[in-house]
Amino acid sequence: DGRSGDSGACVRERVCGMSQGGLDAGVPATATFQGVLRKKLDKHSVLTDPYKNKVVCWIEGSVLYLKPIKDEKSSLFKGKADLGSTERYDLGVFKAQGTERDKFMLSNASQTVKFKADTSIQCDTWLMEIRKAAAGTPQASAAAAQKQQQQAQNVQQQQQQQQQ
Repeated sequence: DGRSGDSGACVRERVCGMSQGGLDAGVPATATFQGVLRKKLDKHSVLTDPYKNKVVCWIEGSVLYLKPIKDEKSSLFKGKADLGSTERYDLGVFKAQGTERDKFMLSNASQTVKFKADTSIQCDTWLMEIRKAAAGTPQASAAAAQKQQQQAQNVQQQQQQQQQ
């Protein structure tokens, strides 16, 4: 896949386009992952690029934050981007799923948000980081405990069947 020999830090630096933990464009130092993605417009015409809106994204704890980049000519890396309001997605509630080579979505029972990365490697890295953050949520812990309990019950049932 062309990624062999890359260290995670090198991939992360290239993928994000910003240094880890930087304060660029209002991203807090406590962010564990950050970068720029394109968010799909909910409504768009046939002639409009549905992924034209760039957003600064970061993961802090189990939440994905987004801030739209209002001025494309501003430099994100000097913290001069004109940023709008912050959106937040609780990764314990939303499920991340790859949809195409460089696209993924977050969805729950009532909402779906679609994103596009610049490359498939960036997309894979975002999915990995989102899933890693989601794994630390109480919802994920409860689901893991339930799965472990179900597996224990299955083993117990198999043992009982073997004894009969």
